This record gives sequence, C-alpha cells and structure tokens, in this order.
Amino acid sequence: MKDKTTIIFISIFVIIVLGVGIFGFMQDGKTNSDDSTSNDSPSSEAKIEITPASHNLGNVSQKEGVVSKSFSVENTGTGDLIIDDMVSSCSCTSAALVVNDKEGPRFGMHNNPKNWSATIKPGETTDLMVYYDPNVHKDFRGSATREITLSTNDENNPEKIVKISLKQVD
Repeated sequence: MKDKTTIIFISIFVIIVLGVGIFGFMQDGKTNSDDSTSNDSPSSEAKIEITPASHNLGNVSQKEGVVSKSFSVENTGTGDLIIDDMVSSCSCTSAALVVNDKEGPRFGMHNNPKNWSATIKPGETTDLMVYYDPNVHKDFRGSATREITLSTNDENNPEKIVKISLKQVD
C-alpha cells in the first residue's frame, strides 16, 4: 500500500510540475507576443495612397519630347508619412515630389539624391510628378510600361509602385 501511495504521489507531483511548466511557457510566449505587437503597432501609423495607381500616357511623340503626369499622394493614416527614396525602372523615366508647392529633386534609375526625405502629415496630399523622355530611346517605337518605386515608412506598403504605360511614336 505504501508503494502504491508513493507512486500516486509522485505521479501527481510530476503532473503538477509539468502543468505549471507548460502553463508558464504558454504565458511567457503570450506575454512576448503581446509586447511585440504593441511595439510593432504604434498608436499612429502612416498609410500611403496614390491616385491613380497607373496611367496610360497614350501616344508619346519623340519629336515633342518629355511628357509628364501628376499623381496624387495622400497620407490616409494617423502618423507622419515619410518618403525617403524613389527609383525608376528605366533611365527614360524620372519622378519628383512637390513639397510645400516646390518640386523636389528628380529621382531616376541611377545617381539619385542621398539623405533626402519628404514628410506628409496625416490627411495631407501632395503631387508626384512623373516624367518620360522618349529621346532616351531614340530608335524605340512601340509600347512600354515604366515604374516608379517609392520607399516609405508605411508598414503595409514600404515600397509603393506607380506605373505609366505608353506607345512611343515618331
């Protein structure tokens, strides 16, 4: 009887120790997850919206030169939207943000400005000017699609892409 009681006591003790250990492990994981969520989800966050997301420039004449299109960039979030870099998919395409009614530096495929950024406050809108120069590809005729990639602090859109399409003609 003594041996049976000892076995039962040890079994109950092991179950309790395992239960406490498992419960503590689950709580520790839950606490860490909750902490990281609160750190990763600030009470205010930036959200970028670009309208339109793409635009067809139609026929672009090499003879007439550079064409441009203005896109609306809006911060629909509750925190400051920071755009700190832009790059184009081809050297024929460049872009600049209009900040405080003044056009900023042009960004292209290569040799872009360093240590530059623009801040768009919650609810504010600014313009993104996109330029296409048909003379970069003098012998090209036909359809093309180009992209501008904006680097942002929007957690859901750290890289926002704007597209233009066109048909290059004489």
